[in-house]
Amino acid sequence: MKFLGFRLSVFLFVLSLLGCLETVACGGGSSASLNPPPKLGSMAGAWDFTASSAGGHPVAVEAILTQDGSGNISGTGTVTASGPAGNVFQADILGSSLATAADIAVDYLGNTCGADNGTRSITGTINSSNQVTFTFSGGSETVTINGTLKASTTPPFSGSFAVSAPGCNSNGQTGTISAVLASSLTGSYSGTSASDNTETITVSVTDTSGGLTQFLATSTRS
Repeated sequence: MKFLGFRLSVFLFVLSLLGCLETVACGGGSSASLNPPPKLGSMAGAWDFTASSAGGHPVAVEAILTQDGSGNISGTGTVTASGPAGNVFQADILGSSLATAADIAVDYLGNTCGADNGTRSITGTINSSNQVTFTFSGGSETVTINGTLKASTTPPFSGSFAVSAPGCNSNGQTGTISAVLASSLTGSYSGTSASDNTETITVSVTDTSGGLTQFLATSTRS
């Protein structure tokens, strides 16, 4: 009987141990009760950034960004003497605002007040609160950008910027910046010529995978 009692005790101990393994720890909760990490918002994709400052003309930055699972964001491009040749470039908007823009000057090699190696890049991070920090580098200019991503608003990204460009007129410049996801350019566009208000210019564009595959312009005079 003593031997039988010993075997019964061992059997009960094994059952107790198995029960502990099923609940991760005796007296503790199960793994299902663990809170998953918060999901990060995504800045991956093609973005149109517009930066504005008091007394200056707006500047656009076009960027195709990637983002990894840890919230690290990056995009890199180059410019040549002929213009942009990569996934990041900027453009000067000639006018006091986008609504009153009369022309646009696209980025090119040497479009800086100092040395220009032709590289344009954006690096940064996004945290669990969707707070975003970017650094835009182009030639001798570095721009620090801080903002918030909120997909339910228009624009979905907004914030502020500060320019560091020693020896340049833009050094120390600050302002606001916003961004929207780029949409297809396919369609027809029409407007009055800036040099001749009797001329109406119509442009038909086809945009395939980010490249302008067809571009047709016609003009008529009244």
